[in-house]
Amino acid sequence: MEVKEKGSLEAVPRIAVAVAVFASLAALPWGPKAAGGVAAGAGLGIASLLLLQSLVSRACKAKRPKRWLWALWVVKFPILCTLLYFLIGREWVSPVGFCVGVGVVPLVLVVSGLWPKREEA
Repeated sequence: MEVKEKGSLEAVPRIAVAVAVFASLAALPWGPKAAGGVAAGAGLGIASLLLLQSLVSRACKAKRPKRWLWALWVVKFPILCTLLYFLIGREWVSPVGFCVGVGVVPLVLVVSGLWPKREEA
C-alpha cells in the first residue's frame, strides 16, 4: 500500500504536458522552429523528469540498487547530449524556443509547490 502525501508530485508531468502544448501553440507566430523548440525542450524536460522519478522510486524500494539502474543513470547524459547536438547543432529547432521549453518543468514544479492545497476533512 502506497502512502500519498499532500502535495505529491505525481500530477506535475501531466500539468507540464498541458503547459508545453499551450506554450508550443503560443510560439507558432514566431515560426515552426520556435514552436518545435518549445515542444522539444519541454518534451526533453518531461521525459527527464519521468525517468528521474522512475529511477529514484526503484532505487529507494530496493535494498541495494541494481547495476542496471546505475547504468541507465550514467547512459542518460550522453544520450541527452547527442539529442541536443542534433536538435540545436543542426538547427532543427530554435535555441531560444528550446530554452523556453526546458523551462516548462521547473515552472510547473515551482507553481505547483506554491499553489495552495485544500485540506480534505
